[in-house]
Amino acid sequence: FEFNNHITIWIMYHEIAPVVGAAAAENKVRIISVYVTAGSFDSGNDWETNCARLDGGDLTVTPQSLSTAEGIRTTYSVRWVETDQKWATRWDSLLAMDNYEHETNWSAIVNSILLSLLLGFLVAIILLRSVRNDLALLRELEAVEGSGGAGSDYDSTNVAWKLLSRDVFRMPRHLLLLSILHGNGAQLLWMLLLQMVFALLGFYSPSNRGAFLTYSFVVYACLALVGGRTAGKLYGSFASGQTRRTLVLGVALLVPGVAFTAFFLIDLVLWTLGSSGAVPFLTLLYIAFLWFGISLPLTFVGASWGFRSPTEWPVKPTKIPRMVPPGSCFLSTASLSAFGGITLYSMTFIQVFSIFQKIWLHQFVYMFGFLFLSGICFAVGCVEVAIITIYLTLCNEDYKWWWKSFTVPASSGLFMFFGTLIYQVVLTRELFEDVSFVTMWMMTTYLAMACFAVSLIAGSIGLTASTWFCKLIYSRCKPE
Repeated sequence: FEFNNHITIWIMYHEIAPVVGAAAAENKVRIISVYVTAGSFDSGNDWETNCARLDGGDLTVTPQSLSTAEGIRTTYSVRWVETDQKWATRWDSLLAMDNYEHETNWSAIVNSILLSLLLGFLVAIILLRSVRNDLALLRELEAVEGSGGAGSDYDSTNVAWKLLSRDVFRMPRHLLLLSILHGNGAQLLWMLLLQMVFALLGFYSPSNRGAFLTYSFVVYACLALVGGRTAGKLYGSFASGQTRRTLVLGVALLVPGVAFTAFFLIDLVLWTLGSSGAVPFLTLLYIAFLWFGISLPLTFVGASWGFRSPTEWPVKPTKIPRMVPPGSCFLSTASLSAFGGITLYSMTFIQVFSIFQKIWLHQFVYMFGFLFLSGICFAVGCVEVAIITIYLTLCNEDYKWWWKSFTVPASSGLFMFFGTLIYQVVLTRELFEDVSFVTMWMMTTYLAMACFAVSLIAGSIGLTASTWFCKLIYSRCKPE
């Protein structure tokens, strides 16, 4: 074995501005950073001279061998270096990104923007050309009918989506589950948005590494008002008041219950193994208080607010639903989900891989600006994918668009999970040896929870955008 027998402790300090009226001896300095460098010198007869030469940078010796019969002398030295760096910017040197990280982040941003522009071009064609021409045709037909004209060469059945005006706002299947998922997705979306804004404003310092996650729990619990209102607004637009209590309990308990159960199982295993990473019991009580003491009451208040302001649809559905013609396999939910999921995942996979690698290597993830831009592009992509999906579905005379508008954007979380899982296997094989099963299981569970949250957020964005799109186009046409 070989080792370096001399270390140099470098202490970077900044002199504090003297207080007016204070004596010169009372001037103070503030330590900004401390780092250590290692070296080696021959610890034989003239070891003091060799040590001084090494400390001055005039000597370079290979590391000492432990196989030598003689003892090896170990020494250290301390260097005080004054710097102009302020206390507030002491983390800049540690958080500074190298050229590889800059290229990776900018590549991810450019990739997301290009895909957003491509999808935006398709949406623009749908809105500005197809739908606009369809509405112009319908207005022309209405003008001919209103003037008593006959023998028109056009037929309103040429506009396929217009035939669904009496069915498009019919109550979807499994409305309760859809409302619960939609409410939790909206709650997660607003929580993430507020947390990113606080991070961009500099409220989270890397010196307190658990602050972001801790306040995420608090903000999520306080935003149960948003989740309850979103779910209640959708559910109250169709169903009666008999099962509203079930909705409130579902929004407050279903998704958080799944996440808490997975987290508790991980913590239980860590307790059994005696790991220092196990969460204390008092912290679990604190989470339970946030859940039942804050989140549940606010969900009830938000749901009551949503029930009182249901969505008003531009066209009322008939009592007898129309038959849905058989469609192409390319317009099935599975095919559209594959297209939408791969497209949305390709907008974020670079950033996801970068974050996941930093987590495995115990490095700081402090690039909120890039993450915010990537998140904006991802949200825009969810809107665009949802609108394209719903327009193609309606043109196929299929009015069952509710679950498609949610599942197609939400499928991005599924692709994200499997793609990152494959990357995790490759990464651990290259960088680590003999990774324990518990570690892999724990990281995979956390990955599944994060991807499930992404699915809920994407699905909620897609459902909101699709509802707006359907209300927009059907409010411009005369129902059959």
